[in-house]
Amino acid sequence: MGLLHPNVTILNLDGTYLKQGKLLRCPHRRIDLADIPHTRLYCNPFSYRKLQKRLRSVPNGITFIGSGEYHYITTLFLSKINEPFSLILLDHHTDMKSDADLLTCGSWVIDALQHLPMLEKVIIIGADPDTGHLHDQELANRVEIMTPQALRSSRLSFVLSRVLRKIRTETVYVSIDKDVLHPDDAKTRWDQGELRLEELLRVLSFLLRTKRVAGLDVCGEYPVSPLDDLNPEVQKAVSINEAANVKILEVTGVFGGKNSPFHYTGVKRFGGI
Repeated sequence: MGLLHPNVTILNLDGTYLKQGKLLRCPHRRIDLADIPHTRLYCNPFSYRKLQKRLRSVPNGITFIGSGEYHYITTLFLSKINEPFSLILLDHHTDMKSDADLLTCGSWVIDALQHLPMLEKVIIIGADPDTGHLHDQELANRVEIMTPQALRSSRLSFVLSRVLRKIRTETVYVSIDKDVLHPDDAKTRWDQGELRLEELLRVLSFLLRTKRVAGLDVCGEYPVSPLDDLNPEVQKAVSINEAANVKILEVTGVFGGKNSPFHYTGVKRFGGI
């Protein structure tokens, strides 16, 4: 049980991690992808193939994606799993909107259900059901949504026991969009949920104890630009988000002090095609 691959990868698509100094001190590899066009919000097939090529050699581990506008990149990591698995998605949105034939940050869950034969079930925790639903009943039968209302009405321990009963596979992949969190615990430019960071960490710790976690990714950063260096609102958002990212790493056991088996001061950087 636990995280199968404890390596950390930070994707540079939008520059959102450049100001997160404490996160960057964690041993990691950084992959620059900002030069690939047509990747924000949606991804055309040409750009998707370029992303796929650059990420092909990156093993599933812990991946920081950037803002939620790139959440569809999760599908690239899901496609590497060669055994039956379940996707545990912590997100304020279901990401199951129908967006024609485009792969987008709001439709990627449908794409995964349709095209990844090893994906047996999707469990979405904290989503507002009004953010998308499936018309295909066969696909809908493979999705469980735990709404914010359901989470509020039960103790978290009871919710976790329900989650465990719904997961039939030993292997899971966990994807976190920080817009599932209360605005005091994360800052995004999307509407946000009410899950507290401590609750999210308990869910993650529970999954690490009870399942083989084939990968974990995190998105939901606050968009930044060079003009925001002196903007106190943006600085506060970056600080809050970095604190959440570091807490997530601490729960996995990857981020620690000098006695941590993963302590390392170097950074591997990859770019190009």
